Amino acid sequence: MKFKTMAAGLVAALALGASQVALASPEDGVAAWKAFIAQNGEGGGRSKFVDALGSAEALAIAKRWAALRGYDAPALLKSANLPPELKPGTVIDASNVDAAWLKPYIVGAFAERFKDAGWFGWKKAVIVPTASYYMPKGTLEQTEDAKAKGITFNATPDGNLLTPDGKFALSTQGAMPFLNPKDGLEATWSFVAHGIANDNLNFHPITMDVCNSSSNLERQYKAELWWQKMHGRKDVAPFGDINGMDGVVEGGAVY
Repeated sequence: MKFKTMAAGLVAALALGASQVALASPEDGVAAWKAFIAQNGEGGGRSKFVDALGSAEALAIAKRWAALRGYDAPALLKSANLPPELKPGTVIDASNVDAAWLKPYIVGAFAERFKDAGWFGWKKAVIVPTASYYMPKGTLEQTEDAKAKGITFNATPDGNLLTPDGKFALSTQGAMPFLNPKDGLEATWSFVAHGIANDNLNFHPITMDVCNSSSNLERQYKAELWWQKMHGRKDVAPFGDINGMDGVVEGGAVY
């Protein structure tokens, strides 16, 4: 039931975007982040994120994605009738997670985590500004090309996503299938198609702390994660398809 609630929220958000044309300037999102940092501090390297978000290349890609979709998240939020408490800088914790102004906007399973004093409890979360943040340039170009050619994808009732010629979409190409999903099935496939979001993904090291039932550090693992897309690669070589990976969407390893 909790997952259904989350899926319903995703569909509602996407449906809202598809039903109204609303575009915001990506520069406004960067400015909002800079103002947030000035008031709330670095918080572990926020300025590096904003510098990347505000680069000329990132802003240009954000504008193309917004034009392609016909809407973006910052503008949708700006036009929404939200309670005044839901603003950047607001801290959510056990003291306010059940507040009436928050209940319609937080998934029940998430709210319970703030009240859980045991193993998986959350201490707090800070609301941050909404900014334009999109898939990479290669995915954008493939999606633009698919739209220009009138290519339509088919989400079948038996749980497959197919190209017009009947091939499995995610294991043959790299375009986003549904820019404006019309139902939950298409919304789910759009979410799945985001995948790892990049041709390659590498974390080195990943540090994992393991605690005992008293919340004391018991041991620590360090690992490297490598992951990659097998098809529709346009940002990082090898481009196109990875040899021998027919039918495989993505894969990798953790050492």
